[in-house]
Amino acid sequence: MPKLRMRTRSARLMTRSMRRCRVTLILLLIQPMAISASELGENVSAYHALGEQVPSVVRDIHRARTPTALALGVGELRGLADKGVDIAAFELGYAYVSGAAGVAIDPVVGQQLLEQAARTENESALLAYGLMLYDGAHVPQDKTRGSALIRRAAELGSRTAMLILADNIHGIAPDLSVAVREAWRKQLKIRGAQTGAGPASRSTLFDRNYAISSALLAHLFATGTFVRRDATLAEALMAHVPSDLQYAAYRSLIRIASNASSMTRNDLAAQRYYELALPLDEQPGALLNSYAWLLATSVDPAVRNGQKAMKLIKRSLRSNPNDAARLDTLAAAYAENGQFELAVATQAKALASLKEYSPFYPDAALRRDAYSQGKPWRE
Repeated sequence: MPKLRMRTRSARLMTRSMRRCRVTLILLLIQPMAISASELGENVSAYHALGEQVPSVVRDIHRARTPTALALGVGELRGLADKGVDIAAFELGYAYVSGAAGVAIDPVVGQQLLEQAARTENESALLAYGLMLYDGAHVPQDKTRGSALIRRAAELGSRTAMLILADNIHGIAPDLSVAVREAWRKQLKIRGAQTGAGPASRSTLFDRNYAISSALLAHLFATGTFVRRDATLAEALMAHVPSDLQYAAYRSLIRIASNASSMTRNDLAAQRYYELALPLDEQPGALLNSYAWLLATSVDPAVRNGQKAMKLIKRSLRSNPNDAARLDTLAAAYAENGQFELAVATQAKALASLKEYSPFYPDAALRRDAYSQGKPWRE
């Protein structure tokens, strides 16, 4: 699995236009690739440029307010997938089998997408599809193939897959011997050292990888992502996370659950993780800012809370009153509370702190324009 990192609001804005969005929890396309492997090798930069369009398309799908807008977003994503952009196929496949973001379920096309995902040997796709097959979630159950895909994901470096095999989590690998399990535990430790994932506490690298991977699996079972919901197993997995690593685990889960560029986004889960992480943060300014942003802009009305967002962002601003990202959040909170004149004035201050060539200036300007029209921001 990719390394799990918490992004502050500032970091998220700065990386928005650059990242290719290799997310942890997503699926892939099934149809023959319109771009051959050799063509991609000759034109890697063009391929990556196509891939960079995917995050904004997925965000647009989440924000869709009408069937027409949703259809346009799905059509754009499908066009990218048909050109061989694996990330687009990854996201679209999951949407088709699960109905994520309001996409109409099509199990036949969805499983075709998942099958191509397995052929790409993307470790995240292998793990996700393997879990789905093993548990029979969204697809016909096939424990043998599901287990094989998870093992292959581990061989390619997925730390979460290594943990599943080492501890026989969910009974996925009951046939492995004690020696083989210990070998996977050793690989998990080596993998952590190779990635340079420095511990945020006194715990060892292995303990950190084990804890974060346990927390990720707990999230999957708690939310029913790629597997059937199992609250008991989710609770048991979180018990693997020692007290000095809980904060790091919650930060990682926040990043995954609130990822606006993934069909597996779950703002309700992110809200819960914020509430668990905040008491553990000795300098919570950045965390308060990103939590306030979620409450002010979430596409989920059950999560949005303008009054609480205002309280949180004002606390965050105490430690950095001129920070452009925090002013941006303050403006969003004003807009969510219907105070559009204050939202426009505050957004103007945020823009004044930026340079026009800043990678996140255009989005900030779009928000100012929305507030001028009496519209709150949704992301």
